Amino acid sequence: MNKIKELRYSLTFDEVRKALYDIGRQKPYRSKSIFQTVLALIATLLFVSNILAAPENTVNYLIVVVCIGLIPFLWILPKSLEKRIVESYLEDGETTLEFHENYIKINQIHIRTAKEDGDIINIKQTESCYVFVLKSRNVAIVPIRAIDSEEAKEYFNTLTEEKTGEQQ
Repeated sequence: MNKIKELRYSLTFDEVRKALYDIGRQKPYRSKSIFQTVLALIATLLFVSNILAAPENTVNYLIVVVCIGLIPFLWILPKSLEKRIVESYLEDGETTLEFHENYIKINQIHIRTAKEDGDIINIKQTESCYVFVLKSRNVAIVPIRAIDSEEAKEYFNTLTEEKTGEQQ
């Protein structure tokens, strides 16, 4: 099939992070970490009170040390996991996006755009990018700044209208 248009772009860390937050694939870790920290502090206080009541029980000391040791990990691990997820989208460097009549090709991955049997479940347009949610549970991110021609904009608008219309 003939290629309609080809674009080349590179994603930034902030674009990927914001796109994943906007579509709900990644949740802010702070609220979860605050809640877990409060639970760890409550558990620590409970076992400190057990230590005061029965100082000879060494298991209480061990549990207090574990609870206090857990608190830094509740903040460090989610942040590093978020960073690794976002960096996995940036590994390829420059992305090549090709528009074809019945599919889009992003770095050798064919995404069928047919209404009935396409690979795209949903397309969400955020303020800075288009996010394709695919059947394979993957996400393809295309920044709006990379879509330079009217022809490409029209192609994306048509796809977005088709996919959001199907879900209503």
